[in-house]
Amino acid sequence: AKADALAAADWTEATIAPVVAGFFYQPQPPAEMDRLRRIALSASQAAAVEAAGSNARSRTFENLAAIRVSTMIVQGRHDRVRTPEHGAAMQERIPQCRLVVLERSGHTPQLEEADAFHAAVMSFLTVAQ
Repeated sequence: AKADALAAADWTEATIAPVVAGFFYQPQPPAEMDRLRRIALSASQAAAVEAAGSNARSRTFENLAAIRVSTMIVQGRHDRVRTPEHGAAMQERIPQCRLVVLERSGHTPQLEEADAFHAAVMSFLTVAQ
């Protein structure tokens, strides 16, 4: 349904604005939101439609147990797209998986909680696996 709605909409700032805003838990400065909307508008509408449709068609969840490398999932507590519950379900299926939930972010913890995100990732990458 999301892919169909994106395909039917005019590719304008009015279409993009709620999508970009929905990534964040904490309001972002207006200049930053303007910048992010410009980036989103510069993407092809066809690519956005394909990405949304691909997410819906993907059978990735069913294949997570096949992952054989150490894995870390980082999520924002307030992510409405991939909730922490989704992350926990993924963690259960992936051997050697660590789940980190950052408490003050939505779908973009790497932007909203950059320091905490960086610390979690560096800790994961530098610990002997």
